[in-house]
Amino acid sequence: MSTQPAPQQQLLPTDDFPQLLTELAEVIARTLRDVDLPEDRAAAVAATAIDHVIDLFGGQVIYLPKAARSKTHRRWQEIWDKFTGHNHAQLAKEFGMGVHNIYKVIATMRALNAKRLYGGQDLFSGDEPAK
Repeated sequence: MSTQPAPQQQLLPTDDFPQLLTELAEVIARTLRDVDLPEDRAAAVAATAIDHVIDLFGGQVIYLPKAARSKTHRRWQEIWDKFTGHNHAQLAKEFGMGVHNIYKVIATMRALNAKRLYGGQDLFSGDEPAK
């Protein structure tokens, strides 16, 4: 049995404190301990992070998407990062996908990056950007 209490028991109230926030504090503290932050510092940072979450989102209903979408986007980003312009077949083999699907991923990521860079503006329409 551990002699140190879990971070949420040290710094977060346990009786009436929302379970989701208590569990989130533990996830944050565990992640910080995994990168060798000392237990007491990890607990303090986790508690501070929870305070910020409460300040920013208190009273709101928050939807947390399942990990599949996030994992897919990270995978697509990795494909995009490794894309050289001529390595569709290599990427298909590396990621266990068909070449056609790699083309789709590249097209999607190209469109997302263009939207980020140019604000969704059609660069070839001749229209002035929205103000």
